[in-house]
Amino acid sequence: MILTHATDQRTKDATPWGQADNKRIIAPGIIDYSTPGHGGIKLTAALAAKVSRAFPTFETFAGGPWYEEDCDWAFVAVVFPQYWPPKSLEAARNTIRSCYDGKHAEELNALELT
Repeated sequence: MILTHATDQRTKDATPWGQADNKRIIAPGIIDYSTPGHGGIKLTAALAAKVSRAFPTFETFAGGPWYEEDCDWAFVAVVFPQYWPPKSLEAARNTIRSCYDGKHAEELNALELT
């Protein structure tokens, strides 16, 4: 992800992947966490609910409002496209198609039409 408007901060916040060493505030309620081994995005409950409405059958790998960095992040990007540059959005759409074997194609297509 290439996010030119994000703010980086050192942290020791707990994540599903262990203690974070860095967090990037992408936008209010959207925080990207990194740990020495993995990472992902945490959303507020209200923003996670928007992702759930757009993709009702999707369940995050880590559970709850946590979207891991390999595949789940893509759902956050396509639901909140204003925070990602076009190349990252293209990568997000391709990630959803490839990681989930087309399972969410109908919902993804509906978002692309809006």
